[in-house]
Amino acid sequence: MKIINIFEEVMNEVQYTYTVVDDNVTINAIKNRNMIGKISFEFIFDAYREFEDLIQRGEMTDQEYETIFPNDRFVKIDYLNIIDGEKGKGYAKELMKKAIAYAKEHGERVLYLNASPMGFSGLNINDLTGFYNTFGFQTLVDSGKNVEMYANIWNI
Repeated sequence: MKIINIFEEVMNEVQYTYTVVDDNVTINAIKNRNMIGKISFEFIFDAYREFEDLIQRGEMTDQEYETIFPNDRFVKIDYLNIIDGEKGKGYAKELMKKAIAYAKEHGERVLYLNASPMGFSGLNINDLTGFYNTFGFQTLVDSGKNVEMYANIWNI
């Protein structure tokens, strides 16, 4: 059975709507009745399975895994985007803050994401990882084009 929960929050001229379906959450930023951005994330409850390949390839030790993911769970940020024309106004930062707050409220400790530039108008990889670094994210794996990152949100 799917559980769907929808609620909203209004801050300044932007309305933030939350849609929760099972373990997946989407927060939309809406301005003047138009969606200007969103962040989507999911709660992962078997983290080891997600990183088993890294461990088997020797890119992460069991000890590193246990240090980063002590409860064998995390929140995975799948998507964060702000439409052209609204970038640079702090909306991505606000969506990240809301995602972090939501994860904390639900008892999670670790956020994970794969930083990957989107389209032609997105941030380059260095600016993108710099953005996530401001939230305490650290590099887990850097393949050059994509950077896997994690953060202990209780330190933020």
